[in-house]
This record gives sequence, C-alpha cells and structure tokens, in this order.
Amino acid sequence: MIIMQEVPVSEDAVPESKRGGRPRLSDDVRRSLISLRLPAWLAEWLKNQPASSGVLIEEALCTVHGLKRPHADLSGVTGPAPDLRTEDVHD
Repeated sequence: MIIMQEVPVSEDAVPESKRGGRPRLSDDVRRSLISLRLPAWLAEWLKNQPASSGVLIEEALCTVHGLKRPHADLSGVTGPAPDLRTEDVHD
C-alpha cells in the first residue's frame, strides 16, 4: 500500500513557522543578478578584493552619486548586516 502525502503548491501554502532557513528579504533589499562588461583590469581588481564585487560596486555608487539605500527590516537575518545608511554621503 502506497500512502501519498500532499505537497504544498506554493511557498504561501507552507506556514512561516515550518519553513527552513532565514526569513525572506524584502524586494527592495534583495539583490538582482546582472551581467555587465568591465575592463579586464577592473574585473581583476574586483576579484582580488576581500569584499564581494556587488558590495564594492554598491558602496562606490552610493558614495560617488549620493544614492540612498531603502530602509529594510532585517530582523532575523544573520551574517554581516548591509549598510543601510540613508543620509547624504557628500559634504
């Protein structure tokens, strides 16, 4: 006799308390994968840095262009917290 167990169809069908792993990040904080071409020397420099390329590029763009990161609720997220400062970085 085979007993079939019903499998949830979507994430919403599984209660939050039964999900494994860390809580989902909100859409405004979640990172997107993009493909871009960089000069070879810049790609090599990024590869040799201790921080991830995404973090370095985000920091540079926020510093140079005065971009502000969105506020996010990161409670329950482990690991190094992203810098979510929203004040102007230019003097």
